[in-house]
Amino acid sequence: MPQYHNAFDPSKVTLAQSNLIEASAGTGKTFSIALMAVRLVVEKRIPLEKVLMVTFTKAATAELEDRVRLFIRNALRLARKGVYGTDPLGMLVAGYCDTEAKRADTEALLTQAQIDLDRLNIRTIHGFCQQVMKEYSFETGQVFGAETLSPEEHDRICADAFHEYWRQRVNVMGEDLLRILLDAGLSRDDVYNMVKQGISGKIPAPVETLPGDFLLPTHQARLRTQLAQWSAEIETIREEAYADLDTNGQAYLKLLKGHAKTAFGPSLTAGDWPALFDMIMVKIGNDYTKNTFGRLRDRINEAVALYDQQKLFGKRLANMITCAAFQ
Repeated sequence: MPQYHNAFDPSKVTLAQSNLIEASAGTGKTFSIALMAVRLVVEKRIPLEKVLMVTFTKAATAELEDRVRLFIRNALRLARKGVYGTDPLGMLVAGYCDTEAKRADTEALLTQAQIDLDRLNIRTIHGFCQQVMKEYSFETGQVFGAETLSPEEHDRICADAFHEYWRQRVNVMGEDLLRILLDAGLSRDDVYNMVKQGISGKIPAPVETLPGDFLLPTHQARLRTQLAQWSAEIETIREEAYADLDTNGQAYLKLLKGHAKTAFGPSLTAGDWPALFDMIMVKIGNDYTKNTFGRLRDRINEAVALYDQQKLFGKRLANMITCAAFQ
């Protein structure tokens, strides 16, 4: 079972198994790693060339290498002089040199570590991967002479591939489908960010299986057929509502009072049925809407459900576009 510690002391932490340390910027990560490198040399008697240290950037690699070199040299100087001080490195070396025999052994180990400084294994992640592929090409089934990509090259290739996909599959979609996607909140930048998250491990999950002809003309034709069906049903409901309002508009007007009069009065008085239809959809959940329009309200609620289906359709399509872009 894992053990959890609220305090981390690089001079005392157990040098065994795996240790996961959460630390933000400026908390002494480089200092801690350099101190533990000294401990590995002296306590575990591990040659410095067999200690692998991997970090993210070339700048961090250079900083860590400088710090490890400094700590090894300073530790050796302290062991030789026998004057240690009260800083963490001094106190650590003092503990190694509490007898003359231990001091001589520590000095010998640190002397060899200083000789081995040019064999330090401090790499960026991609640099270490490239080294492994180069040295073990045959064992890993890699192409001889393969090179890893730098983070910048990786980002550029991903961006180029994504933009090519967007141009070939999304930009050429019809205006009707693009409008549905825009209403669903589809954004090229948002999709690209989700694709990058997927590459980092947070893989987008499709809401349904992508068809083999996804976004090709045949697939777009099927999407338009579904949209046309919903639009036709909504248009039918609108025509029925307008006819009902032509017949019963004055009767509805007499029923208006309070909030209902404020919401529906202007369009009812002006005979503006499209505006009234839209307002009823907005106020569909209010009791005064049902009390005023009765069965007409129920019929318009069917249009609301169809519009909701269109919105869900757009969101599902946007999700599928994201997943296809990641794939």
